Order: sequence, then C-alpha cells, then structure tokens
Amino acid sequence: MDGIGIRHSEQSIGLSTTPSQEAPIDSSIIPLPLAATEWDRRIKSCHNRGKTHTLELCRITSMARDGLKRGEWSTLWRKEDAAFSKSKADKLARVGDWLKNLNAHSCEHLPAGWQILHLLCRLDPRIVPALIRDSEIKPSLTLVQARNLVNRLLRRVAPRRPRSAAQCRAARFCAFVRQSVGNWSEDERNAITTALTEICSFIHGYPAKLPRQVLSADQTLPTQQPRLATVG
Repeated sequence: MDGIGIRHSEQSIGLSTTPSQEAPIDSSIIPLPLAATEWDRRIKSCHNRGKTHTLELCRITSMARDGLKRGEWSTLWRKEDAAFSKSKADKLARVGDWLKNLNAHSCEHLPAGWQILHLLCRLDPRIVPALIRDSEIKPSLTLVQARNLVNRLLRRVAPRRPRSAAQCRAARFCAFVRQSVGNWSEDERNAITTALTEICSFIHGYPAKLPRQVLSADQTLPTQQPRLATVG
C-alpha cells in the first residue's frame, strides 16, 4: 500500500520512475524543498530545451535558489558538469523573481534572450504592460534596444543634478544600486533593505538644521548614530 502511495506521489509532481523518460517540467507543481540533485536535473533539462524555454528556466532557477540553503546553492554551480556559472544562475534567478510580478499575457510578449530579460528586470514590473501596449517591449526586442530603453526610462525618473555634496553622494549610491541590484543574493537584498530602512528612519527623525544661535539651552542635536544591519 505504501509503495502505491509513493508511486502516485511521484507521478503527481511530474517525477518519472523510469530514468530514460524526461517528464515535462512545470514550475507551478514543483514542491519545496527538493534535493540539490533534483533541482540540478530540472535546470539542466529545461536548459537543454533551448531558448524557447528561457522564461521557464528563469522561474525554475529562482525556485531552486529559494528552496536551497545558501551553501547548497553555491555548491550546485561549482560542479564540473554544472549547466552554467553561478553568476549566470543568480541573474536568471533575479529574472525569475521579476517574472512573478507579471501576468501570463505580459510574459507572452517578452523576448526570449536571458540577457535581454536581465536588463528588463531592472524596470518596475508595474510599467511593463504599458510598455508592451506601446510596443516598447516585444518578442523581437534586441539587446541594444533593451539597453537603450532601460537607460532612457531610468534617466527619466532620476532626480535632477544634485546641488550639495550630500545629494551627490546619495545620487551616486542610487546609481550603484540600480546597476548592481540584479547581482545581489536574496540575503544581500534583505540585509541592505533593512539597513536602508533604518537610515531612512534616522534621517526623518533628525531635526532640521537650525542656526546655532536659535537653539535653546535644553535643545541639543542627537548624537547617537543608527545601528545598521550587517551586510554579508
């Protein structure tokens, strides 16, 4: 009876008991957690299907990164027969995270190249339907066109040229975040988000700069610095 239940469970999630048969991969029915070897098999199987399965590859890679411990995720890409490098895996996973915020109609109009998708995932997913409607994003979009589109949109929403040293530093940091966030791990994104939230609270709670002569005797500026989360 137990054997029957096991076979039924394997069939229900798309696992084949016959090694020579490759079951179709459906990321919506992959249970978590799975062993690293099983994620490795699923990623390779999808990767071997070619460019037409890029979106599915991104989704599966994203789910694998979420389902594996950090050490297991890194070890997966140090194997000699790994499908690709860890750097590429992190980028595919980033695209997979972005795809979670898009509906099926939007996904149908995305280009198939993973490098193009990695550029597009820098955009807010909420504006993607409008870009598709205006044919700014379409299946035939090239890498150069995608880069120009992203740069144009990010410049459009960027603040005007800062006037102070503090504003210049903040602008450089914002530019760094936009350029590098796609390469951050999940732990790095969480830690940096926490740190930035704390510093924003500290800034909002800090009194406005006042001329020294108008400060009363009992009015002093806070000297305690925010305790930022350790990134790493």
